Amino acid sequence: MNDEIQTRPKIVLNEKRNSQVLFDNECLITLEWDSSVDLDLHLFYRKKDGKPVNDSPAAKLLNEKFGNRTSLTSPDDGIVNFSYRGSLVNYPFIKFETDKPKHKSFRIFRLDELDKILLVVNIFNKNTNFTRHKGVVTVLNGDQDIDIPLTNNTIGNHCVVAKIKCTRENQAVLSN
Repeated sequence: MNDEIQTRPKIVLNEKRNSQVLFDNECLITLEWDSSVDLDLHLFYRKKDGKPVNDSPAAKLLNEKFGNRTSLTSPDDGIVNFSYRGSLVNYPFIKFETDKPKHKSFRIFRLDELDKILLVVNIFNKNTNFTRHKGVVTVLNGDQDIDIPLTNNTIGNHCVVAKIKCTRENQAVLSN
């Protein structure tokens, strides 16, 4: 019997346009940081069925980052965060799970039902350089442990950390 602790290999996406294929349909996403500020993680999503997005701030951010393919009319797209905690058994199959000091987590149950997901870190009412908070977003997917450090030096109150693009072949790609 082997008494050694088995650990997952760590993958780090620390440069712009790094990417990693996600092989499982489920994943756990966490945000952890060292500073005393309260950071929040938001998951902005768009459905795979191509329905248009609504006129919410989430929809506007999705259109800005992914292109406006349709008019802003449907209530079916948006955001999961501390306000709207989502669901694992119904659409959007994303659930906000943990809200602790220096730790937030989400679970995604059906990547195959989603088109795109933006992982966005926010600091309420402050403009900051996110690098100084020594944060990392971790995506656990199957046997993969993928870290995306907060390395954005731009001053602001939102930082787009990564995106997950789910392809028509039911494969997903995580990129920063």
